[in-house]
Amino acid sequence: MHTMARKALHTKSQYQKRHSYLRDRKRALSVGDGVWVHVSTKRPSVCTKLSSQWQGPYLVIKQIDDLVYLVKRSLKATTKAIKIDRLVRYRGSNVTAWFHKALSVE
Repeated sequence: MHTMARKALHTKSQYQKRHSYLRDRKRALSVGDGVWVHVSTKRPSVCTKLSSQWQGPYLVIKQIDDLVYLVKRSLKATTKAIKIDRLVRYRGSNVTAWFHKALSVE
């Protein structure tokens, strides 16, 4: 039974990995886009039920490969490599002024 269960778990995990990869490849961002970043960390003594799980807007600085992007929160902040499944395009009209400065520097 253990062997059958392990084989079934392996088969299902490969299926989920393949389909997750295909779903994420359909999405694409370009350099200069604003994005929200999903943060799933829980802090002690903070109620996560009513707090936002999205931070941003971040700026897409560079595309590392099909699924990983370098993003930056402010002009002086360090860049972070984040997978596309944790990113959502920022659709707001009030883009901060440092976005343009960061794009001209990079």
